[in-house]
Amino acid sequence: MLNELTKRESSLMQNADGFLFRDLNKNGQLDIYEDPRQPLDARVEDLLSQMTLAEKAGMMFMPGAVVNDDGSIEEKPEAAGFGFVASSGMTSQKLTHFNIWQIPGAQVLATWHNNLQKFAEQSRLGIPLSIASDPRNHFTRNIFSMAATDFSQWCETLGFGALNDPDLVHEFANMVREEYVAVGIRIALHPQIDLATEPRWARISGTFGEDAHVSAALGAAYIAGFQGDELGAESVACMTKHF
Repeated sequence: MLNELTKRESSLMQNADGFLFRDLNKNGQLDIYEDPRQPLDARVEDLLSQMTLAEKAGMMFMPGAVVNDDGSIEEKPEAAGFGFVASSGMTSQKLTHFNIWQIPGAQVLATWHNNLQKFAEQSRLGIPLSIASDPRNHFTRNIFSMAATDFSQWCETLGFGALNDPDLVHEFANMVREEYVAVGIRIALHPQIDLATEPRWARISGTFGEDAHVSAALGAAYIAGFQGDELGAESVACMTKHF
């Protein structure tokens, strides 16, 4: 059901026989995909039936997006970092998924995310955005792993491999999940479960090491910490890589 923040902030609230919902496609009635009481598969099928080919194609991409230092969503030539201006991509290319790299800070990211979701409400079908991130809770800082800044900072996953403690990995993942949800990140572009068998490879620090059994056990604990027993309202979905 809709949380209290959504009820206060959304401009699309409607009442159907005492049931509050967001009229995402602005047609004045409660569609199946707008009704959280309906089965998930039915909601997906209803939404797909209303989408154009261009809207479906837009959901197949996840480009990087720039986060303005004031949380605004308009294009700013002086904005730090690189990537798409998300609001422009949403309008011109029907994009609904974005990856973020360097950010000004957690509070700014949360503001930017909320502003984008309000902007997304005004699209033809009001499809919400999903925001993804590579790891940002360790020490490595490059295009594949972000500086921790306001987020908690832990050892690299290679360190977790050396410790070989699934309970600790689950605790780590659950804490990071809470941080991600707080700022609007709902897709984790990790864990990385490649086996570190090639010493010349530049991505070894993102693995759990060379042991397949250790990687399997820690990877399972990691995913469970982010997603829970099943995907739900408080989950962060993991994209296990590389494939």
